[in-house]
Amino acid sequence: MSILKKIVGYIEVALSIYTFVITLIEEQYGGGNGDAKKREAMAKIKEVVQKAQDEGRIPGWLAWLLSFDSLLSFAIDIIVAVLNKLGVFEHQGNESGVPSNV
Repeated sequence: MSILKKIVGYIEVALSIYTFVITLIEEQYGGGNGDAKKREAMAKIKEVVQKAQDEGRIPGWLAWLLSFDSLLSFAIDIIVAVLNKLGVFEHQGNESGVPSNV
């Protein structure tokens, strides 16, 4: 397998883990304190990344990188912004989940 395919595969794994956990946290807590949800998402992502490493799905260097607090914080902000823009999360005044600009 080429190095480029491996890197793309790793990016897919990372985005899947991050997006899955963020969506779960949002569904579990709905509105509320964004900082608290972000801290919980970061902790849960670290757990899932560690499990992926333990199962041999990702190498140790990538698990370390994906668990790095600054990267996690930045990635969570970007993913939440995109999911909000797409209307994935229900917010007060947008209970249908449909973007308000549609």
